Amino acid sequence: MNISKNIKKLVGRFQSNLQRKKIIAQREPFDIELLKLINELKPRSAAGKTAFIDCTWENPHFWYRTSLLAAALNVKFEESVAYMGYFRHHEISKTLATLGIPRKKFHKKLMPPAKDVAELAKQLIANTTSPDDIANWKLPFDFPATVFYDTLLKAQKTGFVDHKKDGFSELLETCLQSLFATRRALESEPADVVICSHNIGEVAAPLAWHGLQLNKDVYVLYGDFGGQRFQKVNSVETFLRSIAPPSRSELDNCSSQQQDNLVRNGQAYLQERFAGQAGDIASSLAYTGENNDEQYQELLDACGWQDGKPIISIYMQNWFDFPHSLGLERFRDFHDWIEATFDVIKDQTNANWLIRPHPLDERYGVSEQDSVRAMVKALNLPHIQSCPQHINSMTVIKKSTGIITACGSIGLEATCHEIPVLVAEKAWYGEHGFVIEPGSREGYLSTLRQEWWTKIDTAQAKTFAERYSGFYFGYPDWQKGLIHQDDSIQFGLYPGLLRLMDEARTQIKTEVETLRAWCQSSSTQYHTFKNLNAGDYVHASMSNSLLTK
Repeated sequence: MNISKNIKKLVGRFQSNLQRKKIIAQREPFDIELLKLINELKPRSAAGKTAFIDCTWENPHFWYRTSLLAAALNVKFEESVAYMGYFRHHEISKTLATLGIPRKKFHKKLMPPAKDVAELAKQLIANTTSPDDIANWKLPFDFPATVFYDTLLKAQKTGFVDHKKDGFSELLETCLQSLFATRRALESEPADVVICSHNIGEVAAPLAWHGLQLNKDVYVLYGDFGGQRFQKVNSVETFLRSIAPPSRSELDNCSSQQQDNLVRNGQAYLQERFAGQAGDIASSLAYTGENNDEQYQELLDACGWQDGKPIISIYMQNWFDFPHSLGLERFRDFHDWIEATFDVIKDQTNANWLIRPHPLDERYGVSEQDSVRAMVKALNLPHIQSCPQHINSMTVIKKSTGIITACGSIGLEATCHEIPVLVAEKAWYGEHGFVIEPGSREGYLSTLRQEWWTKIDTAQAKTFAERYSGFYFGYPDWQKGLIHQDDSIQFGLYPGLLRLMDEARTQIKTEVETLRAWCQSSSTQYHTFKNLNAGDYVHASMSNSLLTK
């Protein structure tokens, strides 16, 4: 047995080394092209800025995004500093050397000894009786407790933060150490700009927060759905939201031509999304497999239901994927939301309630005992059942009388099939007129007791949802061809990025010019800024990327 284990370890190490060499071989030409791109596109006359660069998240897209911003702001790399995280120091150092960033600070070296935060951790735990207490902790530097809560939640990979779980005190100490280390790092640096990969997590979130408190220009280089969605963190509100969408008034004030183009763009995007061809990882998992009446019968049989009774489908979100960054305000976390929901619908036998777990749960490591399936099983009620994993989301949408979500993208997707949707949170689209948004926790729980699905104009809602989709999942038409692959591809992104930097140079030049204008504007959301200034649009599906040609 030991011999077999040792052989597996050796094989694994050999494969890992091969992969590392392959990545390094691709990385070197990529880094060189980034430097060429920056030198070509940065302004010649503008005064340069020094930057404090968060290098704790390792992904080719981060370095590409950093290069775009560096070109827009004319960042002086030779006077900037890189903040190194826990991993991949050797590889990152090679990139820094190519870009000409000489100075590095190491997070781990700046972390105070655990004993220095042990008393604070002990006091916090002693005053904690429930997860709600954790979400309201008073923390050093006034760091928002909900963001801290999300970091602990992500580490525990459960539905709620459990302060009695083994290893919690050590986890808490590490997070406190990071809070102090990042403050120490930034206070000792005169950098003009703080460049963060995210505004969530153990290291990136404190960096963004401290940058805000120290009156630095903070940029979060968020990217999703094939493009750049950078944010300026210049207030507590902008810090707290990773998804910061356009407002209802911004879309209402678009010209009639813009609105028509947005609706068309939204329709085209959603058609590809429903076919599992949009390019983002969640939709590719949700919309796979067959969608037919046979699958619907399989669903009924699995749940022990007869056709004819209303089916209200509740779409879950991943327990621990930083729920407060999505705009969660009325519920502590998604576990609190579904627990409160179950408490109401357990007596609502006028409908069958189908619980659909998030498609990324298995990938993210949600255990069976911590899953929503386990909660449904414990209820043991015939009118509340879990959706079998193999059932296509389109089958569920088309056979549902109504759909409920906290704040998931299903709110858009189902509405575009004229299925009524109830949301628990305002979040990132609740104000846009295509879902029932009750306005409060109490309003949501009260609405659950009603036949709310009869109270919405689904045709009008569909148009609003298409318009919003065209904007949120869209880009200015000049970006056609420059649609990026998903971050989750990680180091497999190198070939595509190299090709884009070669073949989509014109679009990248426009991107940098638009970024520069945004940096000089009062707008905090780059994606919103560039779409409001566009006349026509392309959607985020990979069919609009030259990488598919």
